[in-house]
Amino acid sequence: MSASRGVTLLEALLTCALLGLFLTLILQVVVPAGRATTRGSEQAEVQQLASVTLDRLGQELRPCTPAGVTFQNGYLSLQPLVDVDTDGRQMWARELIVYHWDGQGLNRRTWPPGPPQLARTPQSGQAFNPSGAQLARIGTEGAMRRVAAGMTDFQVQKQPDGTVVVEVEFGAGQQRFRLQRRVLLMNS
Repeated sequence: MSASRGVTLLEALLTCALLGLFLTLILQVVVPAGRATTRGSEQAEVQQLASVTLDRLGQELRPCTPAGVTFQNGYLSLQPLVDVDTDGRQMWARELIVYHWDGQGLNRRTWPPGPPQLARTPQSGQAFNPSGAQLARIGTEGAMRRVAAGMTDFQVQKQPDGTVVVEVEFGAGQQRFRLQRRVLLMNS
């Protein structure tokens, strides 16, 4: 005679309680680890964005001399030095590269495609250092391209030794990352 035995209600409830306790303990380990991974990937993404942005700015700053760099009110104007003729005259590019930080990101424009009516236009023999008002007008005309979104601060300082210090800060969620680069300008 074989006795067939089933699961009692008490055994089923006890099994469910132990399983619930086990899952609670597992989730207390897994959920924080998942959050830490998310924070780590956000931080890595912000660091990479800051580094790429500074690399790009550095590439465009290097062919400039201190006379071809202007920074005012969140506008960075670059006029690269193209060549020096046999008489020692500096030959400047006929276009300006204008970066504008609008509080949320960095935008890039080139001027002129359709130049605004300014008192001066870039000349080959001298660097064009636009005033703050001229930079603001140039910064709103022509095609704009967003270079970096999520930028929370942008600073540029010309140093007496012929270098430019560019500092950017990016933020995503609660992650903030500040990065600074010193760029040696041409003929410095």
